[in-house]
Amino acid sequence: MRIEGRPRPTRLADYLLLRFIGEGEGQVFAAAPPPRLGLGAEPIALKVFGERATPERFHRAAAELEVIRGLQAAGVVRLYEAGRSQDGLVYCAMELACAGSLAAPARGLSRRDVLAAVAHAARGANALHEAGIVHNALRPGNIVLSDGGAMLTEPDLVSLLWPQWAFHALRGPSSLQYVDPGVIAGEQPSCASDVWSLGATLHVALTGMPIYHGTDADLISALRVAGAGRAIIDDSLMADEAALVSQCLARDPADRPPTALAVAERIERLLGPGPQPVRDAPPLRWRSHRSRVGRLDAEPPQPREQAASGVPLASAADPPSEAPPEFEIISLQRGQRPPRGDPAPGPRARAAAEVAVEGIACPRGHLNHPTAAYCVGCGISLLQGPRHAVRGLRPPLGVLLLDDGSLHRLDAGYLIGRHPSADQLVRTGRVRPLRLDEHGVDAVHAEIRLDGWRVLLVDRGSADGTRVRPPGATGWAKLAPGRPTELRSRTQIRIAERELLFACNRER
Repeated sequence: MRIEGRPRPTRLADYLLLRFIGEGEGQVFAAAPPPRLGLGAEPIALKVFGERATPERFHRAAAELEVIRGLQAAGVVRLYEAGRSQDGLVYCAMELACAGSLAAPARGLSRRDVLAAVAHAARGANALHEAGIVHNALRPGNIVLSDGGAMLTEPDLVSLLWPQWAFHALRGPSSLQYVDPGVIAGEQPSCASDVWSLGATLHVALTGMPIYHGTDADLISALRVAGAGRAIIDDSLMADEAALVSQCLARDPADRPPTALAVAERIERLLGPGPQPVRDAPPLRWRSHRSRVGRLDAEPPQPREQAASGVPLASAADPPSEAPPEFEIISLQRGQRPPRGDPAPGPRARAAAEVAVEGIACPRGHLNHPTAAYCVGCGISLLQGPRHAVRGLRPPLGVLLLDDGSLHRLDAGYLIGRHPSADQLVRTGRVRPLRLDEHGVDAVHAEIRLDGWRVLLVDRGSADGTRVRPPGATGWAKLAPGRPTELRSRTQIRIAERELLFACNRER
């Protein structure tokens, strides 16, 4: 999905676009934030996607971004808001990294710098995985650098915004080397496919060489080469680096490191003790290569940031203080209330979380829903070989994200209200309290109930009622008191003036 050749705007919504940074699935600009965000005068990054999206698809992508914002993970870029114009143009505002990216660093990087950056990105990917989100766009250009380290940019939103596009229409030939061959063949992206992408990213960032020959050719040839998955490990890698990259690029997901966290820890062992990243190590040297990927022998490439032609940087009028009415804007800051996480569970609450259920175990022992096609823990296919039911401890069934940015793991049920701790269910440790101190919220308003593999929402006879909006729905539905309703991933919940979002990656 390319937008080359289109004129670059100087404004979008109430953002002043200061300079053009780069281009991929969309155009990325450094922009002056509007005063309503309360971010001061420091520029932020604004990604403008190249195609129009429907309101339903925009809300689905925004729900994904809200979950990411609630994680507050150090290895993931900070998100501010998402917006959609009346004619469907979508943008995402996020933190601006001051030192470029692994694909286009603003200065020369040492080998330790590269290793540390990929380790930070792997930890960010692991935080997403634990919240049920697959990044599906891990590559050097999406690992951005700052004085505080490295961060992942937002995950793949293209497949959420435009699911009708064929896979090959979303990526250019050179980016296919970062895609798991199983995904190219039609399998669902998974945590294991992100591990593949981390291995390919580490290889290219350290060596400047692609993992395939021929991916800079036409798209059909590149798809054929990348689909075969026969990676070529460059001999400039050190032995331990080559071993890690080779394991990440294993054709069978079962042979890869089990998690992105395991990748991060392997890289950190390669770094050894000392500050990360190291600033005084000798920089990597690059030379041009016919694949247009750098190599380690000449000066580093210049960053892709440049001034956008025709953009007034000093004489522009101040942006308006309110969002333009022709844009629908979803705030991802949620800064009105301090984040509150789960209270530390006592022994009874911990015991309530340890529930045995029947499911299907992958070769690594991760327990999955009995009808799951892929392991949600490592992405291994469960469709091949015998499917023997086993009984084991139920894994977390997802997360609840509140509108104040706090995140609550669903490894036990919750009682929601102004004073839930006084209820017998909480006092006996059968559920956890989730307090919403808001006008219109009853003392005990609603209950999140875990039943086997299902997540149920029950209104407890509240005066104002409990409402839900499933993914894709345009309006809110009021629940009948006392009647459990099963929640689908990305369902929004409204209790008085408060909103919650349920997200999981365990749906069949």
